[in-house]
Amino acid sequence: RIYKVEVTTTVEKEIQEVNCILDIGEVDEYKAMTSQTNLEIGGKKESVGTDGFFSIYYKAEGASRIETNKRDFSDGYSTERGINFQAGASATGPAAAIQFSTDSAAKVKVYWRSGGSSSRGLQILKSDGTQVAKTAETTDTNSSFIDTLELTEGGDYLLGGTNGVRIYKVEVTTTV
Repeated sequence: RIYKVEVTTTVEKEIQEVNCILDIGEVDEYKAMTSQTNLEIGGKKESVGTDGFFSIYYKAEGASRIETNKRDFSDGYSTERGINFQAGASATGPAAAIQFSTDSAAKVKVYWRSGGSSSRGLQILKSDGTQVAKTAETTDTNSSFIDTLELTEGGDYLLGGTNGVRIYKVEVTTTV
């Protein structure tokens, strides 16, 4: 007699969160100074954060800068420096934005504050300029905010303000 035996195994794929962080307080002084010096030529791109995951695009006209601006946040995070973009994020150039790419949906946690008395908020744009996420706008320049924006699919994205904002820290979390 011949018997047939079939064995099947199921391999469970381990789900893992990947967290990439950009803390402007940790951008070394050389990079901060170099960026400010090169702003006159405009559109400076700089790879920073976890494994160079983020790129900073400064405003071409030269107003964007990394500056000393002490901030304390409600979760205990504190920093001495942030990016002052001096303009709303733009896919043209691109300019006044932090660029990153994901392979899947993501949560983007941002530590920020408004940069002026007119209404301002955070936004995330696709590389073609389409807005895909946005916070409520505020005129409060004294408070520090922590907001989490959700992206429903992978892609190339630009994070910045609807108008000038200061960004201190960004955390992008994806699941692989």
